[in-house]
Amino acid sequence: MFRSDFRAAQPTGNVSQSSKPGRELSFAPTKVSQLFVVDVQTKVISQLTTDNAIYFNPDWSPDGAQIVCASSEGRSLFGLGVGGSNIYTIDVATGRKHALTTGTRDKRVPVWSPDGRWIAYSESEHFGPESVFLVPGVGGKTTDVSASLDRGVIEFYWSADSRSIVFNYMDGVSWSIARAEIPTGRITRLSNREASRWPLSVAGQDMMAWQQSDGAEQGVIRISAHSLGGPFVLLELNPQMREWELGTQEVVRWRNRRGDELEGFLIKPVGYIGGRKYPVIVNAYPQTTIGLYADPMSGGQLLAARGYAVFFPNSRSPAAWMNPFKSADFDLAVRGPNGLALMLDDLNSGMDELIRRGVVDPDRMCLYGFSNGGAVVNQVVTMTDRFKCAVSVAAAVSTDWSLPFFLQSDATFIAQIAGATPWEDPESYMKLSAMYRLHKVNTPMLLADGDNDGLFLLSTIEMYNGLRFLGKQVTFLRYPDQGHEFTGEALKDFWGRENEFFDKYLKPKGSSATARELREQP
Repeated sequence: MFRSDFRAAQPTGNVSQSSKPGRELSFAPTKVSQLFVVDVQTKVISQLTTDNAIYFNPDWSPDGAQIVCASSEGRSLFGLGVGGSNIYTIDVATGRKHALTTGTRDKRVPVWSPDGRWIAYSESEHFGPESVFLVPGVGGKTTDVSASLDRGVIEFYWSADSRSIVFNYMDGVSWSIARAEIPTGRITRLSNREASRWPLSVAGQDMMAWQQSDGAEQGVIRISAHSLGGPFVLLELNPQMREWELGTQEVVRWRNRRGDELEGFLIKPVGYIGGRKYPVIVNAYPQTTIGLYADPMSGGQLLAARGYAVFFPNSRSPAAWMNPFKSADFDLAVRGPNGLALMLDDLNSGMDELIRRGVVDPDRMCLYGFSNGGAVVNQVVTMTDRFKCAVSVAAAVSTDWSLPFFLQSDATFIAQIAGATPWEDPESYMKLSAMYRLHKVNTPMLLADGDNDGLFLLSTIEMYNGLRFLGKQVTFLRYPDQGHEFTGEALKDFWGRENEFFDKYLKPKGSSATARELREQP
């Protein structure tokens, strides 16, 4: 039995108990992140911090006298944390700390300007889009230098003259590049083509390089400088793509019923012929950036090669609102159970736009979703019968929102994205959970997951058992020794069964025509 007089003042940590009777419980010291300095010549290591404030993201000042870092001020960073960190400078000689920021917002990745006058860092509300903030190196007023964009920043770099910061940011289907003047925050956009640009690097006064991907290229290193012009291609990492038959990819923009401006992208079938209506597979993964989607789990170019149009409508989702896509107001609008109707409106209005353009056959539309996309699929099939079939793979939180809350040791994350705990708002958890609407499902479904996918697998089992109990058309592919994504023979098996499922509902009976064969049909 545990003794009731154990030393409660001991720091929390790993608990051990002696097998000998009468011994007290002992606690291992709490392990926290500390900062150390290593002399690269002598190899001597000295510890700069010793308290429990938890330090991370250190950066040397240009003169080597100080280190700037982020600190959670002792708040746990377990899982996704509870939010709240601040920026500190530490004098290397004395270890004296100086707080440059206060408050409960998330602040991280502080970086000194080359001239040592400023420190730039990333700041956001917990789960909110990140902005680039600026503070004098000696402390003082903080400034959001990316505020006028109202978009989430991905990464940022100082120019060599300390007069500007270059950063890439999330702008719907694109990851774009901009420059902010210091200290005014005046923004100049440096990219205008729809593409994903990451990672980014900056050198000298105006030289930038980045990896760019879109529907026609993948992993191309581009470079731009005022003195050289550009941008131009420095290195093409995948030149073999020039020999591939790919479906043409284009950005689609439209408005939903409430007037929100939406954007997704369409991959047309390989060999697309204008004026012909094609069967379409809707990839329901939210907040998807334009790029090359050519693997079986993404449901992109491989399906286009089989004669399907593939549409990424980027419908917002109550399970993924914290992933920045456009403005904070746009992303947050879908949080909570009322967001389900908005999610469906986003998706349906996108389908209406494709039908209006004459690209897709409204009688041959199916849903596909992996992970967060599977969560959208699980919700949509309980709300509309518009689609002929649906595939949900390793779906994220959707079937039963209470399941991850009560089975995880730290349920903070679920309460934060739901907006409340189950005790505070049990009705919201029921509305958010697709399991309570499974009786409304009339869409044939194919479910798939790996045995090592933890709570996602349990949720998929709930989805399957509920649909089977109700006598719905459902098949569950469960793969041993597989996790969230499939590999090897499991992936090969899934790809074959998925294609058979789509062909059954989207192609003429008995047909398994490829894109080439479909092009040759009258």
